[in-house]
Amino acid sequence: MLRTDGTLVFCGPLIGDVPTIAMNEIARNTRLTYGTLPDHIRPREELVEHAAELSATVHKGE
Repeated sequence: MLRTDGTLVFCGPLIGDVPTIAMNEIARNTRLTYGTLPDHIRPREELVEHAAELSATVHKGE
């Protein structure tokens, strides 16, 4: 359920059959969106840098 002017955000991978959304059955002021890894981390170097930061943080127990 979404409120008026709500945003539906898909997080994570869509596994299996992706359900069809009948756009005429939802309010016109509703936004649907999703992100993928390339939307947030473009060059491979940046991905490696973020992975190293995450690994160091986990290693320190933070």
